[in-house]
Amino acid sequence: MSKSIYITGTGPRSGKSVVVLGVMELLARHGRRIGFFRPVVDKDPISDHLVALVMSRYDITAPQEIMFGVSHASDRNLISKDKEDELHSRILEKYGALKQVCDFVVCVGTDYKTMHTALEFEFNVEVARNLGTPLMPVVAGQGRKVGEIVNAVRELAESLEEKKCDVLSMIVNRVVPDDVTEAVARFQEGSPAGVPVFVLPVHPLLDKLTV
Repeated sequence: MSKSIYITGTGPRSGKSVVVLGVMELLARHGRRIGFFRPVVDKDPISDHLVALVMSRYDITAPQEIMFGVSHASDRNLISKDKEDELHSRILEKYGALKQVCDFVVCVGTDYKTMHTALEFEFNVEVARNLGTPLMPVVAGQGRKVGEIVNAVRELAESLEEKKCDVLSMIVNRVVPDDVTEAVARFQEGSPAGVPVFVLPVHPLLDKLTV
């Protein structure tokens, strides 16, 4: 059984931060030594708003220097020099060090600020596979009809199955409340690729956490 999870949005404004906080709450109740890891941050962990939020709410005892893989500057530099293998090696090294001092590690993908959306999602999938961490993709439901949501999730499930990616579950977030029941019923009829799909309504008090 894996002792980690990799949560990532499939694009910007998916609301993955809300999902991350929910997972952290569940883990914190069991008294585990929780590690928090981001493969890429702006400059350092404290400059990352999500890392700062998690550290302020939960008892994270791991050293800050192993809570992230590389900075955005290093990420861009290595990619521009076609040194993606070195990039992934650095991320894996930091993650390995964090995993040694934690009971469970919550990994959170990038915020879609440096690459084309499709390329950045592929990057997150590759990082999750390299780390040997089950993926929990978060799909944005805002502005989509139920049929569009179902099609998007099915296409994503098929793509991840082709990539032989280990998917723990899929989250559809920020769905219009009136559409939640119908969306849940559609996924209960047939879960894409056998992966559980959870549907979350948009919450007016948490909607600002859209990353």
